[in-house]
Amino acid sequence: MKIINLILKIVILCIIVVFGAFNMQTVAIKYFFGKAPIELPLFVVMIISFLIGMFITYLLFITDRMRLKKELNRIKKSQKEKDSELLRLRNLPLDEEKT
Repeated sequence: MKIINLILKIVILCIIVVFGAFNMQTVAIKYFFGKAPIELPLFVVMIISFLIGMFITYLLFITDRMRLKKELNRIKKSQKEKDSELLRLRNLPLDEEKT
């Protein structure tokens, strides 16, 4: 399994290098009005955009995970309360009705 993982990583790295080699023309990025544009290779701009997108997605994932963890803790607490009530009810003495 480790060899397949290594081969897959090498193939992905080769694809990225070839992609970068074909996209080396420079582009001007204007990020503020009145500032001089920055000249960067297209490949670098695409990688930076991809990394920013990954970061934003990670932040959204973390907030959703925290919400789910909070809900799980609430459910566990409720389950614990119900288990203790069930145990208390099981230990109650049985009353026989006289008819």
